[in-house]
Amino acid sequence: MLKQALWKHKIWDKFFGWFKFCRFFVIGFWLVCLGVSLPFVPKFISQLNVIFTVPEGSPSVVAEEMLHYKYPSAQPQSTDFLLLRCTEMGVIDPRFINETTITLLNMLENSTYTQGDLPTVAGVSGYYTAMQMGQPKVASFYISPNGRSSIISMTVHYDSDPDCYEFIRDLRKQVVNWDTWNDTYEIEVFGYEPLVIDVEDYCVRDLERIEYVALPLALLVLMCMLRSITLVIIPIINVAICTCLSFALLYPIAAFSMNISVFGPPIQLSLIIAMNIDYSLFILMRYKEELANGYDYVTAVSNCWFYSGRVVLTSGTVLTITFLGLSLFPLEFVAAIGISATVGLVFTLLVSLTLTPALLLAIPCYKVQGIIPCIKKCRNNPPADLNTIKKSPWFKLASLITNVPWAIAFSCGVVLLLAPFIGTLAFWYVTLDDSQLYPLGSPSVEALNDLEEDWPPGLLLPYQVLGCTNTTTVYSEGYYNVSSKVVSEISKLGGVNYDNILGITDIAGIHFSWSIAEKLLSNDTIFYEGPLSEAYSAVVSGLVNHDSTASLMYVITSFDPVTNITDFIEALRPILEANSNSEYSFYLPGTLPAEMDCAEITLTYLPWLIVITTAVVVVMLIVVFRSLFIAARVVLTIGLTIVWVYGFSSAVFSSNWFWWSSARLQDVYGIYWLTPVLTFSFIVGLGLDYDIFLFSRIVEYREQGFSDKLSVQLGMQKTGSIVTVAGIIMAIAFGGLMLASTWIVIEMGFLEAFAVLVDTFLVRSIVVPSIVYLAGPVNWWPRKLPVKYTTLDQDAYLLIQDDPNAHLSPAPSGTKNIQEEEDPSSF
Repeated sequence: MLKQALWKHKIWDKFFGWFKFCRFFVIGFWLVCLGVSLPFVPKFISQLNVIFTVPEGSPSVVAEEMLHYKYPSAQPQSTDFLLLRCTEMGVIDPRFINETTITLLNMLENSTYTQGDLPTVAGVSGYYTAMQMGQPKVASFYISPNGRSSIISMTVHYDSDPDCYEFIRDLRKQVVNWDTWNDTYEIEVFGYEPLVIDVEDYCVRDLERIEYVALPLALLVLMCMLRSITLVIIPIINVAICTCLSFALLYPIAAFSMNISVFGPPIQLSLIIAMNIDYSLFILMRYKEELANGYDYVTAVSNCWFYSGRVVLTSGTVLTITFLGLSLFPLEFVAAIGISATVGLVFTLLVSLTLTPALLLAIPCYKVQGIIPCIKKCRNNPPADLNTIKKSPWFKLASLITNVPWAIAFSCGVVLLLAPFIGTLAFWYVTLDDSQLYPLGSPSVEALNDLEEDWPPGLLLPYQVLGCTNTTTVYSEGYYNVSSKVVSEISKLGGVNYDNILGITDIAGIHFSWSIAEKLLSNDTIFYEGPLSEAYSAVVSGLVNHDSTASLMYVITSFDPVTNITDFIEALRPILEANSNSEYSFYLPGTLPAEMDCAEITLTYLPWLIVITTAVVVVMLIVVFRSLFIAARVVLTIGLTIVWVYGFSSAVFSSNWFWWSSARLQDVYGIYWLTPVLTFSFIVGLGLDYDIFLFSRIVEYREQGFSDKLSVQLGMQKTGSIVTVAGIIMAIAFGGLMLASTWIVIEMGFLEAFAVLVDTFLVRSIVVPSIVYLAGPVNWWPRKLPVKYTTLDQDAYLLIQDDPNAHLSPAPSGTKNIQEEEDPSSF
């Protein structure tokens, strides 16, 4: 073993000598990368979107493809609205509706906004336009049932063109001045494009909150631990470089290859902040420890890089593997977040393992310790003596845990805490509520809240049914009969009013059989000429495609379609399938069915993610630590953390237990379906991070000949305060996500911050050391490690403070003893 250690250190010394010679090149390289990548950061942010790309082959994709095939000229279009509403309870005046509509039409006539050769707004409909066509029955549909508000519908050509969004921004500015009725009315803009604008704008605000709140707090905690302002500059530089490089690398991916969600960068930034500061803390605290042991700064850098660098590399590789699993999901939204996190972690590893030691080697050459001094208490900080080590809180806690009765009692006590959380899992509810993606307090959300007070909940997102005929046209008795049957069966579903179905056979509760429709469309009798025939023809022409082989049907539900997607679609799809045959076929396109398919496919892949990620990570840890028992222990401890976290989150978001803590919690019920998918990798990776750090130090002492009991005690004494501070820093970083404006990000921030705190103060502090102590020699099987020290006597103390492995080869040439150098601990 000694020869093997000598061989390893000989190779390491040669590598470190080469690195020391190239340290300024390394620093210059990363600074150049920072300068080159900086201009791409705003470009990357401008490419973010809220598009959900549904996996190929799902029912909603088939329906969308058929819709595009049958209605090619209608794509891509969406509908945005103006909501005209009395500021107080009352009935809206039709004259105000007419004035507003005319102003809008004049604005569009003089508008320069276009989508290629087409105007941005393809058409406007509402109370005024219907009355101008002599259709009062149709006009009444644009007035709310309580008469308080009216909507004006705008058909928008969007095609992801910036002009569309600029038009919406301009419209929002102008409608403020359209109310000439002494603030009697308010005008709000809502729809898909306004919502996208708000999501993107609030995403930038969320990034700023994380940067201006979470980062300074995390750095403040780090500075209190390091007690050096100069050393804190290193993680600041690391965070800046990793963030800019990650965003720059993702820019071409977002621009040309993949849709990256606006929810990804806040998650990625929190991860970069947390891991950079954590890894800096691990490396810099080991650096200060080596200085306190009497090494010159060059040897201190070499030792801290050799030992802490291996821990950082192992931890970072495990984290990267867990997040890389997300990139294999068929849903592009999830895969993009996995890729973003992986890119951020890779740069974090590269920067932490190259730039940090290069800066530590370069700092003394610049003599900056006099320019930015550290706190006086950190100067000439001597190593702790034997009595100080034994009296430290972490050594005392470890001494208590490393007694069989107490180890069993502590472990059982912590596990018993699991029981209530298992019970709260009964409240676990995964929702497809899209409102959890909407930014809280945004203009779009305020408009939606006002709309829900006056209109049926399903008005904004009606279900769309596409009917196609394969042998004839829709203007036939057979198609009208089967369409009437579909309408009849849909109207029997819960939450559907017959009056709120719009199709070629049924309009506002009026049924049109083929015999009546044929006469209305042909105008072949005097009886059917006039407004009724014109109104029916106008409605049908808007529902039937260009070659009369397909028609659309709209179903407006009395319930909120966003919060009740699954049950209704699972009841609606069988009706459409039962009425489809070789002659006629029916499909369910639209946003809501697409989201349900995304959720079902993603949640189907989740168990595979859990199994594969766990297997890969366990195998890697077995190889790194050369221990088979670590597999069982890691699965147990990570499982405890997952149950705690998901159990407590169920109590918070799926019950009314915590409504007292925040009024906003009353507006959310259930955890958004993406949250458990995205947070699983975080919880596993972050849980393993501190486990690896603690266990690596225990292994280090065990390989030096300390007993299992003493190795656990010394490992906790050396890492206890560092890992605790690291956990607090990471909780702050991920807790910053709870400052976000969307529930999905808030939920992720809560789950990740709570997972870090549970792992830091319960799992890593009590469960892991207890299991390691109780397992004894089984921890290292199949290896057999000899025991040289069973008590912490003077000889063992000298070994702790003067590690023989650090002296297996001489320090690189050109180094001086610390007493001959300027005091580097004054950094």
